[in-house]
Amino acid sequence: MKFHSPVLVLAYNRPLHLHNCLESLRRNLGFEEHEIFIAIDGIKNESERTISRQVENVAEEFAIVNENTRVVKNARNLGLGASVLHNIDKILDKNLGIIVVEDDLVLSSHFLNYCEYGLVSYLEDKSVMAISGFSLPIGTLEETYFLRGADCWGWATWKDRWDKFERDGSLLLRELKKRKLQRVFDLDYSYQYTSMLERQVAGKSSSWAIRWHASTFLQGGLSLFPKVSLVENRGNDGSGTNMGITEIYSTSLVNESPVFEKIQITESRQAREKLIDFYKKKFPQNLKSRLKNFICSLYFSDSFR
Repeated sequence: MKFHSPVLVLAYNRPLHLHNCLESLRRNLGFEEHEIFIAIDGIKNESERTISRQVENVAEEFAIVNENTRVVKNARNLGLGASVLHNIDKILDKNLGIIVVEDDLVLSSHFLNYCEYGLVSYLEDKSVMAISGFSLPIGTLEETYFLRGADCWGWATWKDRWDKFERDGSLLLRELKKRKLQRVFDLDYSYQYTSMLERQVAGKSSSWAIRWHASTFLQGGLSLFPKVSLVENRGNDGSGTNMGITEIYSTSLVNESPVFEKIQITESRQAREKLIDFYKKKFPQNLKSRLKNFICSLYFSDSFR
């Protein structure tokens, strides 16, 4: 059984990034069997018209050479979050699954095959809600592994899982606190996911990804990750909407196929512990926050009431 799900490439004002992303996509095994949609967000103001036209030229030149490609342009600027949701919704209206890529990603030639493997293998396992091609270098021994929640850098999902996506950040935050899951959600306070969600609710961020992660997490949903990342994010150069200049998330592409095998559908304890250790080393400044949250969790636990 094969999906050959459509691939959505989201682009905005980064012609060189888009060119590199599309070239890496074209080199993927089985590329010709997928329908490619390049969605370009509209300009915010007239000062962006020239660079936006450069992005359109990159996309249109790629579409001329590759007949499986369509270019879709937003008439106005939706912003990253709204553009992602709008275009995924539109494609999943007519398809069972989707593979999503943003223009600052460079892909391994095995990325599409990996996504297709996951979409086919876990079609009937509803607890698996997404397939992630990106993986941090945490040193797990498992060829593929599951983590609770969802990622956003080169990923795939199914229409029926996407339909369960709760988009209201305030409802997600309320449920997270009601069920006292902040510590688990924040990976033992090693990463500030709750703060990211609070920023979105407060209107300080338009992030769709934190809501997708939180929604999946609260449903007990899992994402499949490869041992070695099949995605390299080059948007950490300050050109992106939500990412500054940093090397914390740097990965090196290894152009070899993951070992495809069905594994136990449960969160990997080893991978979770290694991810927590990774973040604690990368974000030592979070120690004060971790201690504060830990003390609060003790104070407000049932044993202290």
